Amino acid sequence: MRNVLVLVTCLAIIVGCKQSGAGTVYQPPVETSYGRAPDDPDMTVASQLHEGSVQMAGAADTIESALDLAKKAAGSLGREAKQAAQDVVDLLDDAGASVADAAADPLTLEEVRKSFAVADDDRKARISSGNDAYKSLETALGTIEGLEAGVEGLATLKENIELAIKDVAEAIEALGGKVESEALDPADQSTPNDPGDK
Repeated sequence: MRNVLVLVTCLAIIVGCKQSGAGTVYQPPVETSYGRAPDDPDMTVASQLHEGSVQMAGAADTIESALDLAKKAAGSLGREAKQAAQDVVDLLDDAGASVADAAADPLTLEEVRKSFAVADDDRKARISSGNDAYKSLETALGTIEGLEAGVEGLATLKENIELAIKDVAEAIEALGGKVESEALDPADQSTPNDPGDK
């Protein structure tokens, strides 16, 4: 009789355990994580500042070449065309100054980690300077295209300005920014790659 009671008790315990666990959903340990680790905002901004400044420096060289060509053109053209060419010189000079600001030595990753807000403000300021340069270059290109109808020998200058526009656009995007073109519809302009708030 004692053996029978022990057996019944064991069966009751087993059944009870199965019933209590029937509706239980497995919960992983607290320390377990799933999916990839979130992006590191500090690393993202540091990389954008580095890549953007390098590309802005390249754009500065292209603008300098275009500026030299524009000065030569301004010195060899007639009075009316000369004034337009001088306007191009001034625009390229402005673009060069803006790009120089955006090409300054960037903060290091360690400096970004110390003050993310300061670093991100610097990134946005460089994007703004880049867009100032982009707009000046667009205006310069439009002026040269207007001169082409009556003036020969501007093809190389035009090509240099077009290359500078491309270089600046790529630098802005490397900084995680959006190109603000006065010639493009806003819907067609590039999308920013902002690391987001930290």
